[in-house]
Amino acid sequence: WVCPHHRCRTCWRTAHEAGGLLFRCVSCPASLCEECLPEGFDPVPSHTVFGKLNYQVPRSFETIRCDQCAAAAERRERRGQHL
Repeated sequence: WVCPHHRCRTCWRTAHEAGGLLFRCVSCPASLCEECLPEGFDPVPSHTVFGKLNYQVPRSFETIRCDQCAAAAERRERRGQHL
């Protein structure tokens, strides 16, 4: 088993193999390299996720909400506005 936050979900490269950076989703276990990062993702400031835990964020990743999770959040938000 390999943790999905340590490899790109599309090309399966590690941060080192992908130029030193992976974009990790805060809503699911997906990570994406810059080359495989699709349109529609939401950037999420790392300090909002890890700051409360006093966790030093490594330079090898940035936090995002992936395109699939961002679309799901948008659908939930739209449904909530129509209730």
